[in-house]
Amino acid sequence: MSVAQAVMEIPAAHQLNVFGQFDCNIKKIERAFGVTFVNRGETIRLSGTEEAVGKARSVVDTLLELSRRGNTVTEQNVDYTISMSFSEKSSDVLEIDADVYRTDKEFKSYTIDYSGVDSATADKHADVFAQDGKELSDRKEILDKTTGNVRNIRYFYSDGSSYTEAYNMKMYTSKDASDRKYSLYVRLEKDKKDYLPLDELEDFSKEEAEKRARQYCDKLGITGVGDVIEYFAMDASHMTEIMNREENVQDLKYSGSLKSDNKEEITWNKEDEVYDFLFYKNIEGIPVAWAGAKSNKVNYSNACYVRVVVGRDDIKSIADNYTYNITGGGSPENNQLCTLEDAITAFNTDNQYSGGIMKIKITEIRQVYCPLAKVMDDYYRGTEAVTYPVWQITYEVESATVKDGTAYRGVTKSTYIINTTYNISRKMDSQS
Repeated sequence: MSVAQAVMEIPAAHQLNVFGQFDCNIKKIERAFGVTFVNRGETIRLSGTEEAVGKARSVVDTLLELSRRGNTVTEQNVDYTISMSFSEKSSDVLEIDADVYRTDKEFKSYTIDYSGVDSATADKHADVFAQDGKELSDRKEILDKTTGNVRNIRYFYSDGSSYTEAYNMKMYTSKDASDRKYSLYVRLEKDKKDYLPLDELEDFSKEEAEKRARQYCDKLGITGVGDVIEYFAMDASHMTEIMNREENVQDLKYSGSLKSDNKEEITWNKEDEVYDFLFYKNIEGIPVAWAGAKSNKVNYSNACYVRVVVGRDDIKSIADNYTYNITGGGSPENNQLCTLEDAITAFNTDNQYSGGIMKIKITEIRQVYCPLAKVMDDYYRGTEAVTYPVWQITYEVESATVKDGTAYRGVTKSTYIINTTYNISRKMDSQS
């Protein structure tokens, strides 16, 4: 096999950044491709097989460009760039394969606040879960130390389940939800649809489960429940597979789902199967951003969504995050959205080499409301917010590490929010 050589020029100002401390980056590239680097001032000689030299040179070129743009080259940058060379893909690509959802409704400026807690109404909602032999066993009120008003009420049932109604949320948690921690399972792996691929459970349709979820939201006075953001059919077979993955054991132990390394402590059977739904909340038919956001004026918006886990025989959990009332406004919104093109440009600029060199694919773009707090302190106790129109960009980030010459990839889903007036910009991991 013939030996190929290549000569590269690396300016002295960038050598430490590209090479790494004690040439650790260069040594990693040498091991990955079986090549040799010889440094002569600003001239770098590279030798190895023709294919290996080509890939190694491409990696160094990418790292040099990263350095020229003023970025610090990290180990993650090096690992990912190497991994991309194995697949012969460019490491600097923004892919757009997105559905775009525009509203034909007029954006308005609403003033909204937290619903607060009415004891009589909360008691009626708590009675929804006191059925089929399940009795209310305890009730606790927590008062606001400043105002003396009821801040939240917790209800406890004979089967170990609980319901909480607070000034800004409603939450029901069954004993199964406490033990199994459904949301944890959804977060354990990066590419969720790969390890929970089913659209429906056997003998239990998605349509039936969604209908039941919406019915319970109605019973609890949760209004404005919109479209499904995402859902997962958590079947026994795939959940058992998750439980048997060694890399998940420590996460499960930390959560309390496992008390030891014995993965058999929790088993999944057909009767344990559930649907996990994440719903938009709407204001007058326009969705509200489901990821939290912070503007350049430090105004903050809570994540706003409804999550319901539905079992074959009962509701496992409900979370109404950011319960609000529309208290005023409704005037036409004067702060117009930036164009879609400008939103994508801003997204691309903000995400260029963010956290390392990555593959980024935009999967959905949607016009939504973002409620920004009017007044807030260090602990965000603001109770009023004003709605602003924003572009909500959902995207997937492909990242990778290299171990012993093998590239390991993962995909995470995130959300980016932007408009013109407040320059709202927030990268937020998926709620799932």
